[in-house]
Amino acid sequence: MVMQRIKPRTRVDNLVSEKRKPKKSYGRHIYLGILCVIGIAVLDLAFGHLLYLDADGQVMQRNYDVATEHRGTVIELLVEEGSTVRKGQLIAQVQSRDVLEHLADLRAKKLEAERDLNAMRARRTFLFSTRDAAKERAEILERTLNLTKQAEARGLVRAERLSDAVDDAFQGMKEAQQVIADAAVIDESIRLLETNLRDLTEALEVLETSYNDGQIHAAEDGLIANLNVVEGAVVDPGDSLMQLFYDRPFVLAQVPTGTAFELEVGERVAIKSGVEAYDGRIEYIYPVASKLSEEFQRTFEPTHRRQLARIEFLNDENPIALFTKVQITSSTIGRPLERFAEIFFQPRAYADPEEK
Repeated sequence: MVMQRIKPRTRVDNLVSEKRKPKKSYGRHIYLGILCVIGIAVLDLAFGHLLYLDADGQVMQRNYDVATEHRGTVIELLVEEGSTVRKGQLIAQVQSRDVLEHLADLRAKKLEAERDLNAMRARRTFLFSTRDAAKERAEILERTLNLTKQAEARGLVRAERLSDAVDDAFQGMKEAQQVIADAAVIDESIRLLETNLRDLTEALEVLETSYNDGQIHAAEDGLIANLNVVEGAVVDPGDSLMQLFYDRPFVLAQVPTGTAFELEVGERVAIKSGVEAYDGRIEYIYPVASKLSEEFQRTFEPTHRRQLARIEFLNDENPIALFTKVQITSSTIGRPLERFAEIFFQPRAYADPEEK
């Protein structure tokens, strides 16, 4: 006889009333999320600049080097670094001993040329006024010689008198021919002297204008920067005393080449400086790839070249200081993941020099 179990036997290790519910793994989700963010940041850092606009730039203005054409000594500086100047304002004075000596020499030569020209003009007046008289005197002496010859043939005068008449006639003819010859070339001599005087005058005016008593004036309304000299310094021709920045500020951006996007003139971009963002527009794209500036180069990396683009500010007033390093993006958000990766994962060897 087989016995059958009337009621199922309950296992002590699997009680229904004590069944455990699985717990949610928040820690694992957070860990995986952090890994995803880091992965996206690394990918963005490595390849993001190839997919959308992200370029470094610097706030610039049109500028020129303030220099002197002559070797001299800086006598006075009327500006300092960052000074605002107006067009025509005196900004420095440089004295050149060489120029002063050259000016004195040119002035002396000019006075001498004027004296020679005046003397030649006076001689011309004399020659043209005595030319007819010299001709008439020569003719009279020639007629006297002929009469003396006739008288000598008749025995009325001695041979000595005839000899004197011949000498007088010859001398008169010589002087008349000399006057005629001088009168014929006097105009050419005067023309040469006038040309020489005109050249000396022009050279003197050019040197005086160029030297301008050593005064250097601002050619435009602008800002003084990169002041390279002090009072008492000796400068050579072409040495930059300072730079004058003028006209509206703009951003000179250095855009990576070989990217998947294409820049277009007129495209609107965002200009970021720290946490501030400003509207800009691509004004001109230069057909040249220039070497990156030192502040944009990274240590221990080969020299990079990027295409240059000029970006104008859309607002009239520019709140960003000159020479400020800015970021150019296609939106005001920029590339936060890249910045995050640069801050937390960039090796110290690749950090900017200012951060070291």
